[in-house]
Amino acid sequence: MAFAKTLVKDAPSIDTDGVLVAEQEPEVFAHYELEYVPGARRAPTGPPLIRRSPMLALVLLLILVAMVLGIIGAVAKGLFYLLVIGVVVFVAALLVAALRVRYGRRHPVR
Repeated sequence: MAFAKTLVKDAPSIDTDGVLVAEQEPEVFAHYELEYVPGARRAPTGPPLIRRSPMLALVLLLILVAMVLGIIGAVAKGLFYLLVIGVVVFVAALLVAALRVRYGRRHPVR
């Protein structure tokens, strides 16, 4: 958002490291001629992140499986192939996470 320099200079004063208290919010919004809706940007409430994002749960599960397979494959004699499978599962989990971040939802979570 671009505002004129004089508008910013004449704005209500807030300390550099200060906090904008709720009582000052309407004054600041009015100064910049913005609509003020009390409490519009509250912290999200609702179920934990895992329940809201099944993809995150899948990635975490894949990483857990990869770790278990890797540990068993590294420790138990004759089960080296489990270490290899664990590494493959871990790489797959990283790819799924990277694709999710890159091409994931573009709208906010409710």
